Amino acid sequence: IHSLNSFYISSVGPGEYSRLFQFADSFTNLIKMSIKTMYYDIEFITTLLEKLSKLKVLSLKTEKFSKKELDFAIYSQIEALKIEFRTIRTVIYKLPHSSFNLSSISILTGKQYIDNYNSICEASKSSNNWRVKLLGKRISCYSINE
Repeated sequence: IHSLNSFYISSVGPGEYSRLFQFADSFTNLIKMSIKTMYYDIEFITTLLEKLSKLKVLSLKTEKFSKKELDFAIYSQIEALKIEFRTIRTVIYKLPHSSFNLSSISILTGKQYIDNYNSICEASKSSNNWRVKLLGKRISCYSINE
């Protein structure tokens, strides 16, 4: 049980959150997790990250993203974040001013990728800690360590 370090969850909804939290309590040595959720739920993600303090890589695929902004500061304890969601609006991004452990963020947003790329470029101007690139439809952000 304690040797498990990677886990993939194909689909989790609000009804399964408590069972996933119990799982996280049992597998605290996870370093890589991939989750597919129906909705982007900040409370769920925050609680899960608190329970998985050794997590280094998180891949999160969300079917419905209805938020107007996305603050990446909650992911500062991990090293790499891959996030994929579909949205019909431009999202306001908040990159962490000091990245702590977070060194790369990869974002796929669907048809709004150009607008979202421009939005995250605007966010990165307030902090010289991030380099942002558009690679195809993927937005890639890299921490610049000084």
